[in-house]
Amino acid sequence: PLKNVAGKTRHMPDDFMLPDANQLSDAGMAYLKRLVPEKYKVGKPFV
Repeated sequence: PLKNVAGKTRHMPDDFMLPDANQLSDAGMAYLKRLVPEKYKVGKPFV
């Protein structure tokens, strides 16, 4: 239910975004990299 999650959101700090562009700063990338898993790399099958 909504009452279980309402008010438990956190806002991203201002220093996570670059002030002159709509892009992540180095601090934002460092924070989000640990939350998003790396893309799986497909390799050649071992036969």
